[in-house]
Amino acid sequence: MKKRILFLIICVLSVAGVQQAFAIPALQVYIQGAEYTQETWVTSADAFVLQVIASEPVYNVVLHMVVPENESGAIFLNGENAGGPIYGDPGYTNGGIFPGWYIGHTIGDMILGNNLIYNEVSDPMHTESGKYGDIVSFNMTISGYSSVFFEAMGDKVVGQGRLQPTFAPLSHDAAKVPPVPEPAKMSLLGVGLIGLLGKRFENRKS
Repeated sequence: MKKRILFLIICVLSVAGVQQAFAIPALQVYIQGAEYTQETWVTSADAFVLQVIASEPVYNVVLHMVVPENESGAIFLNGENAGGPIYGDPGYTNGGIFPGWYIGHTIGDMILGNNLIYNEVSDPMHTESGKYGDIVSFNMTISGYSSVFFEAMGDKVVGQGRLQPTFAPLSHDAAKVPPVPEPAKMSLLGVGLIGLLGKRFENRKS
């Protein structure tokens, strides 16, 4: 009898774990063609397509963009300038990880649409059945900034019609980062440094 109860508990926990793994978050931020690393979709391109994805009705959605404090540049969404940075924490819980200047772009209400959506993290190859929701796409162009971090937040309806703040679940949902140096470039840099050190050593001897 005890073994049967234990087996049932394990089955329930296993099913719950599978559902948790493939559950589609209320909000997601995704960069087409990006690499998923350290809980963030990452690209080094200066131009890319960024999507804000809602799997259920989410209201007052805002796309937040974090840029370095000591840099100047511009962010264009579908050809329109996002505007000047505003300093301060936009209100989400992990905003202090990357301190910087914050730009908020209002998307508005994302009501269920006819777009087939998936959990881009646990199902990037789109093998699950997915569900229908709303997708807002932006053609992003970054100029001047070495990095930009993107996050989305909004309000979803919970019990008795109350609105509760909801966030895209990743640590930082998406990011434009500096390109990683190619191995060949690193080798050339290493050779150059060795040459400089050698010359410096010769000068000291003479």
